[in-house]
Amino acid sequence: MTACRTLFVCLMAVALLGVLAVPGFGQSKTAQSGMLTIDSPASAAFVIEGTDVYKYDRDCAGTRLSCTKRVKTWLGTEAVPNTTCTGAFTSSVDTADLPSVNAMINANKCNFFAGGPLVDTQSGIQVACSPQNLVADPPPPNNESSKRTDIECTIDSSGLVGYSAGPPAVTPTCWTLTSTVGDLPTITPSGRVAGESALCQSSPNRLKYAFTIQDPLAANGTRVSLLTGTLTNLDTSVVVETWSESLTNLSVAMQSVGTDFTYEGKNGANYGQGNPANLGLLTSKGPLTTPVARLVSRRALLPSKLEAWQPAPPPGACLTYDNFAGNNTASGLELVGYTALSASPGLSASTLGYQLTFTGVIKSSVSGQADLPISVTAVIDVDFGGCTP
Repeated sequence: MTACRTLFVCLMAVALLGVLAVPGFGQSKTAQSGMLTIDSPASAAFVIEGTDVYKYDRDCAGTRLSCTKRVKTWLGTEAVPNTTCTGAFTSSVDTADLPSVNAMINANKCNFFAGGPLVDTQSGIQVACSPQNLVADPPPPNNESSKRTDIECTIDSSGLVGYSAGPPAVTPTCWTLTSTVGDLPTITPSGRVAGESALCQSSPNRLKYAFTIQDPLAANGTRVSLLTGTLTNLDTSVVVETWSESLTNLSVAMQSVGTDFTYEGKNGANYGQGNPANLGLLTSKGPLTTPVARLVSRRALLPSKLEAWQPAPPPGACLTYDNFAGNNTASGLELVGYTALSASPGLSASTLGYQLTFTGVIKSSVSGQADLPISVTAVIDVDFGGCTP
């Protein structure tokens, strides 16, 4: 998918379109995953200095930090192979898939508060070297070359201003002073939910993806139910606020239909036919307990094909892209949004911070599969008298 570029921790719950077996077309394999995001605050940090409260501006910090994924190639020959990414690479090409800088934003919050310098915590992260056949002679499956994907980042520490008590007090770069002196910080969470279902028919070798989440029979019009947010003071283990539809302080509703978005199905997954290998059908896949997020690029392979594709064949002799007739429109791309209708209480300083957790259930539309639990967390830091890493 190509839209909805969001955030640090992407927390979306994905609902699934029916993927029933079609009689006469061989055995079907099914799986589904969910995405649940906490977009605001994806992660928040506050510093209390006397009667002043400063909030970390993550968007501002992101303008000082950037990363690129580069696919590097080492060309070898039949006589002199290079299958281990050794020595100087032959070529380097940037990919369209930009890595998240959320980890670096988190790592630098106190560096911004102090006025720098910023630190690069992500450059050098690599995907394992992979032997490749990249030349015409000899033909595959012989390998004499190799590829590796590297993350390379840049940071800008120029002109940073650190906090000073003054008088007058100096607001540090990428931190903002709350509008009312003496008020404790509050949060008002919001985020999104989405879902993916996958069907493989080994005969006649058909693969179907769906990203639908509407349910006209449900009170909120979606397949998302029991969505609940809790904010817990980790110093005391006390829940200081709860949001849910039943408490009438949380709104859950359809956000968009037919609009591309980046899907990361890492907040829950299950499989049909009693076969864990079916998770390999999902574009965002991994073990049932720890699904691994991977970008889904809609129409990335063929402009006429729909919603998701696999860089390698999934199990069951399926193709690497959706090839179901009549499933090639964007109307099935559906996204749910949720918003707290009230702010949290004022948050006092906490050594361990606060944990914001959202949990819920996506109603299954896959025949024979259970509903899909989803869960996501974010950390809220509130420091007193200086920033604590």
